[in-house]
Formats: sequence, structure tokens, C-alpha cells
Amino acid sequence: LPEEKFKNMGAFGINTMALVEWLQYVLLPIIHDKIKNKKELPSNSMIGVHAVREFDGDSRYSYLCDLLIQLDELANGYAQSSFVTWFDHGQEIPAIIQIEENVLPDELRELAKLLPTFEGDFLESQLQTFDLFLPSPPEKARWQMMSLFNDAIAETKNTDTKLRLRKAVAALQFSKPICKPYNHAQEMKKYQEEFKKRFPDAKFAEEPEDPK
Repeated sequence: LPEEKFKNMGAFGINTMALVEWLQYVLLPIIHDKIKNKKELPSNSMIGVHAVREFDGDSRYSYLCDLLIQLDELANGYAQSSFVTWFDHGQEIPAIIQIEENVLPDELRELAKLLPTFEGDFLESQLQTFDLFLPSPPEKARWQMMSLFNDAIAETKNTDTKLRLRKAVAALQFSKPICKPYNHAQEMKKYQEEFKKRFPDAKFAEEPEDPK
């Protein structure tokens, strides 16, 4: 890469290069150097979390995200890890954070068990339920939701669903909403357009004008 790309590049090279460039030209040389010279990896690594958010559900990067998340776990050590587990390699990893008091509604806990069966827009609508129930979840609730989502990830077979659930965990890690704010008018328009495609002869009743 041009020399100027390495100046003031910011975290993960966000100011001057794409994440895939930063991984290839910055991260890998650092790791090779640390292995060669038997140095410790930096702690508090969040590369995997950043990658999940950056690639935003693109299934082509699913395996890469898995590897980067494993790198985070290796660098941070399970004793410092924020998550129960991000991936399923058939090995039992004990939960790091145990919260005995249940602060989540039972409806959300039951819904979380079903998440591995959902895909696409239907999955998105189910995830919106968590934001609607708990728009600003307290810390205990966030940890419990992350734990539930990680359990769902381990049970999920669909690659896109697995990656979307990982993105949800990353959002909770940063105290962000799981989904974009729900726009009723936009969703209704989308529904009507889809309905008209399937049933072109059907008509919707005219909505009354807003008196304001």
C-alpha cells in the first residue's frame, strides 16, 4: 500500500484503508512478528467484534469473522472474555459470567430459543422484539441477552442467521440497539408493495389524511 495510508490510519485502519487491507498489511505482520519473537498478543482485542459489524451480515466473510473472534479469545484469555462463546467447534466452553437473578421477561427467553429457526426479514422482525421490550437494557439484562444469543448461535445452522446473531451480540457489547429503529410507515409501504406483486388485482383502502 502507499506509504501515506499508514499515517494517521486510526483503529483498524479506519481512516485510510479498508478493513481487509488493514488485516493483510498491518495485523498479519504484527502477529508474525510476535510469534517469531515470542511476544504476548495485545489484550482487550476487539478485532472480531469490529469485523462482524463491518461486514454487516455478508456471509462471504463468515469464516474470516470466526477466525478473528478466535484470535480475540486467544489474546484476551477466557478469564477476561466478555462472551460465553462466539462459535461452535463441538467443544464445551463454560460460561464466563454467571448471573443467577433472571432480569429478562420469560417471553424473551423463549423467543431466543427459537432464533436459530428464523431467517432474513422474519429473523429481523423477531430481533426487533428485543429492542421493543428493552430499548435500553440494564447491564445484567444485556449480559443475559448476550448469553442467550450465543446459545442460539451454537444451535444455528444457517450461515446468514448465525452472522446476524453475532452482529446482535456485538451491538449489545457496545450498548447499542440490536436493530435499526422501526419505521412503521416504511414497513407498511414495503408490505403493500410486496402484497401488490403477489396479488396485483387487490386494492388497499385509502388511508385518511392527517388532519394536521
